[in-house]
Amino acid sequence: MKSVKKITVLLFMLVVFVQANTGQAAADPAESLAGTSWRLVRIMSMDDTTYTPDDPSRYILVFSTDGKVQIRADCNRGTGEWVSPEPNSLTFRQIASTKALCPPGSLHDRFMDQFVWVRSYVIRDGNLFLATMADGSIIEFEPAPLVATVYGTEIRTADPEEMQTKVLNLLLNEYARQRGIEATDAEIDAFVKNMRQGKRAAGLTAEDNLTPEEAAQAEKMERAMGRSIIREWKLNKALYDQYGGRIMFQQLGPEPLDAYRHFLEAAQAAGDFTIYDTTMAEKFWCYFTDDSIHSFYPRGSEEEQQVFVKPPWELSPADRESNPQRAGEEEAPASAENGGPINWQVSEVTGGLNLRAAPSTSAKILANYPAGTLLDNFGCQRIEDRVWCNVQQFGGGEVGYVAGKYLTGAVSPNGSVIQGPDDSALRAGQGDFDATGQIPCSLLKGQPMTKCEFGVARKGGGYATVVITKPDGIKRAVFFRLGRAVGADTSQADGYPEFETIKQQDRFLIKLGNERYEIPEAVILGG
Repeated sequence: MKSVKKITVLLFMLVVFVQANTGQAAADPAESLAGTSWRLVRIMSMDDTTYTPDDPSRYILVFSTDGKVQIRADCNRGTGEWVSPEPNSLTFRQIASTKALCPPGSLHDRFMDQFVWVRSYVIRDGNLFLATMADGSIIEFEPAPLVATVYGTEIRTADPEEMQTKVLNLLLNEYARQRGIEATDAEIDAFVKNMRQGKRAAGLTAEDNLTPEEAAQAEKMERAMGRSIIREWKLNKALYDQYGGRIMFQQLGPEPLDAYRHFLEAAQAAGDFTIYDTTMAEKFWCYFTDDSIHSFYPRGSEEEQQVFVKPPWELSPADRESNPQRAGEEEAPASAENGGPINWQVSEVTGGLNLRAAPSTSAKILANYPAGTLLDNFGCQRIEDRVWCNVQQFGGGEVGYVAGKYLTGAVSPNGSVIQGPDDSALRAGQGDFDATGQIPCSLLKGQPMTKCEFGVARKGGGYATVVITKPDGIKRAVFFRLGRAVGADTSQADGYPEFETIKQQDRFLIKLGNERYEIPEAVILGG
């Protein structure tokens, strides 16, 4: 059976290769990829191993009509370019992605590793198959489901956030077109001028040293930002003037939430858009109907009355500094790299702490953390009236923002809050160890335990990196944080073996595929 399967895969790859080089029209032309969205079905490798995602909606491939590609790989996002110069040929270029640590069992690494090797594709029975060279994999996708239509335009995606963005963009673009809402060159000039004055007032003068080419690129970006902010402000003001209601504070400008809801309800009643998937519809409307996830200006307050009086391109640095919300500001904690706590613990929260996609109370909620949850600290920033901290759940998950006032430094096993960068992995890589010795190890399934040399570099408080030298001379690193084993330096070369660990009394039992190690707790904590 395995031989038949392998031959089938080989024949499939051969068909794709021949079609790509002879121009046969057995598959759809390259134009069929433009504007399509796909979700992962499985990855088939030449060793007969098949990898199937637990949740296909977390592995998405989107071919834009402008040659760009968007990728969702579990808890990470990627972008790049796609090129198909001949029928059935396909390559991806300049692929880059976020590097969040996804939960155990994720196919993130294996999925992202495929794209650099893709050379051809075929569409069969409605599904998309990508063929790679070198490691000889076939990646199968199915069309992302039809979830909505806007003015007759189909939206296919498995990502609720992507659907919401596309629906709103199409509706608001038409709303702006009908009312002639756009940013003028004079308004953009004023916006850029005020923004530069604000930078100078804050002592930010790095742009003074730019080359002419860099200065031109910086100005292009400034004008693009100005155009976007001005247009959005005008749209929001028009909606507020038409529908009224409550206003939320947003980093880039006020947002009339009630006006948006009334606008969308009217558009839906008029048949301008339809959402077919009930689950996606619930998530779409939640943003506009759940008051608990938003913060509003007090009704009738001076702040509320002034938000749409003076346009952002007319605001001076003095106007911004006079904002009454800036009084009594709390200081934004530093990242671990800059001397802050390595980890946070959620505290003083009753209903859970929301992790948001952006530092705003109106941003999409990615997760909800109960009190006691441990988080990685990537730094905090003050945005108007509150501190937002960039975090990831300890052990892996989505990266996002939480309100800093609900965080305290995580207490380590030695009773202290460990601050500053964890340099244990760097020192271990340089051979700068705090202790060396031997630990029990086994490298083959069923093999009895023997002894392996080790060296450990400690940060303190249970943050450490243990480098184990196997009998064949190859080294394996195991990482510890807050006194817990959290991972090892696996790679594609060894097949990304699954990392498993349990603690028995004062020993960590580590399993990596067929490899087994026993690491005493004293190695990590010292003493």
